[in-house]
Amino acid sequence: MWGEIDCLIPRHYFGMLEVMGETEEFNHPHIVSLASRKMWDISWTVVEHSDLQSRSLSTLNAPFKHDDYITQKELDDFNDKFSPTSAQLPAIKIDGALLALRNGLPQLIPNNMHFAREDYIAQCALSKLGYPQYHLINVLKGHNYAHPNKRTRTKSSRTDDVYKKYEFESFQAGKLFIHEMEVI
Repeated sequence: MWGEIDCLIPRHYFGMLEVMGETEEFNHPHIVSLASRKMWDISWTVVEHSDLQSRSLSTLNAPFKHDDYITQKELDDFNDKFSPTSAQLPAIKIDGALLALRNGLPQLIPNNMHFAREDYIAQCALSKLGYPQYHLINVLKGHNYAHPNKRTRTKSSRTDDVYKKYEFESFQAGKLFIHEMEVI
């Protein structure tokens, strides 16, 4: 499992993964992702919930936009309306909020990454190595990007010099890792 603490997990998530894991179709190294709420630009449309993809941000009410707060009850009530459907994506597109990694995958980020851009580096590694991404197109994850308690116990913010220093070092380590990665 790969996740962030500001992401709520759908009630039936682990059961869905167990069913997929017992299916011959999914008996190889891969990743499984869940649908996102409406995101900030069109590059994310492919991973948005199938019921939200054709809608614009301006037409959606809370909690179905990326920066809305969603509760566990809202998440589960919404997901209960759909029967889980998976699709293999034509290209890897992930965020670090919630991702299942099947056994047999290689290391996807370098040991010296700090905390920033690790999901992007993993996306690049998976793409370079050619592993598939199965996406549950109509099972919404509850990533609360704008949780009211997010980053409350730190003196640093994303604009501080110390954050930017470690973010830069992390990204450089990731780029080198991808460059040196051997394709099997």
